[in-house]
Amino acid sequence: MRQSLALSPIAASLLLALSACGGGGSDTSSPTGSVSIPTGARAGTANSAADLSSNNALQVGTHLAKALRGDATGGVTGPAAAARAKALAVQTQGARGLPSPLLLARQAVYSAGPKLPTQRAQASTATISSLPCPNGGRMTVTVDDMDGNGTLSSGDSILTNFSACVTGPGEPSLDGRFDLSLAAVTVSSAGDALNLDATGTFTDFSVAGEGTLNGSVRIWIVTEGLQERFRMSYQNARLTLPSGEVQQLQYDLYGSLSDLQMNVELSGAIGMGSQLYAANSTAAFMAGADGVMRSGTAQLRDAAGDVLQLQAQTSGRYDLTLTSANGQVLWSATGLGW
Repeated sequence: MRQSLALSPIAASLLLALSACGGGGSDTSSPTGSVSIPTGARAGTANSAADLSSNNALQVGTHLAKALRGDATGGVTGPAAAARAKALAVQTQGARGLPSPLLLARQAVYSAGPKLPTQRAQASTATISSLPCPNGGRMTVTVDDMDGNGTLSSGDSILTNFSACVTGPGEPSLDGRFDLSLAAVTVSSAGDALNLDATGTFTDFSVAGEGTLNGSVRIWIVTEGLQERFRMSYQNARLTLPSGEVQQLQYDLYGSLSDLQMNVELSGAIGMGSQLYAANSTAAFMAGADGVMRSGTAQLRDAAGDVLQLQAQTSGRYDLTLTSANGQVLWSATGLGW
């Protein structure tokens, strides 16, 4: 799809439908330009307060599941998967969490369009008018073309403000601000494939009923034919839940996606309140075209060496097992429906 700052119905739908993808059809075009995605696991260490037990295992395991399925992977889209973002976002079954930073970054870039207004002869700020969201509320997108070259490029930024923005029937409202600072960006001529290196910053960004996110995340996306590789790296981000409890996000999530398959791994640290747990994937999570993860394993480790393992089953459900440092099973739950 070709993007336009004139905000044709197609462009407007891309801008507003946060639960839909900016890709289209069977186009196999690729963007020019190079973005390098870091490789390897992110080191994570449990703090001295981290203590996994049968009392908190289910709660902590739920947040690990959200990191993999809701907060992170919901809305990751492939170059030719126009409906995939929506499918992944709604299949979290109670663990939806916040919209994916990857989805928000993609929408920000596509809403601005690969070409900015050419009448600007010098660096300036262009505000794309405040627009109604599909099911109520408004959003405003502001593009800072720092070098005035009329094209999204290194050093430019895109700011999106949400105000009670509802993207679909029954969807929770979005409020707050998402800023995207571009280190490198290229979009294919068809506007459906993307290479991106950027930092996203959340300021009081909230989803009704889910929580409020503050902090930053580094985002990389590379399109290679019909496959997309991605990585996101939270930098001391904090999610304040409706209960007032604070979740610490200090992890990386990375993998690849095509129309037929997604794989994703997680490493770093995840915390609840004052407790910070080391996190890592021991087997990549795999999903088919339906977006349901049917294999994969991730672990959280506390200060004493106790381990909480999350394992995806072929049924699409999950098992949690808490094991002590000496290998004794302390608690378990099976067939969880996230």
